[in-house]
Amino acid sequence: MLQPLDISVFNPLKGVFSTLASRMGLVRGDMVVGKKHFSSVLKHAYEKAVTAANIKAGFRKAGIYPLSREAVDMTQIVKLVPTAAAAPTSSTAAAAPS
Repeated sequence: MLQPLDISVFNPLKGVFSTLASRMGLVRGDMVVGKKHFSSVLKHAYEKAVTAANIKAGFRKAGIYPLSREAVDMTQIVKLVPTAAAAPTSSTAAAAPS
């Protein structure tokens, strides 16, 4: 819910990057893309995967935009309960300058 870019941008970016690197012959068995070629492959993969449509789709799928309370799985949300140390006491509130 809080990571819409993981949903629709970074996963496709990883796939496009891997495909481009393989097509360029930069990935063979246990050999991976080296520092020399990484940025050029990433540049082309970024242009294909990081689009306004993909970004918007991630926010829609996460239920963040437009806000859809039905899309939010409330069982996954942790409710924070204030502790005694975090709650202001009446003595500190009264001692605060105006």
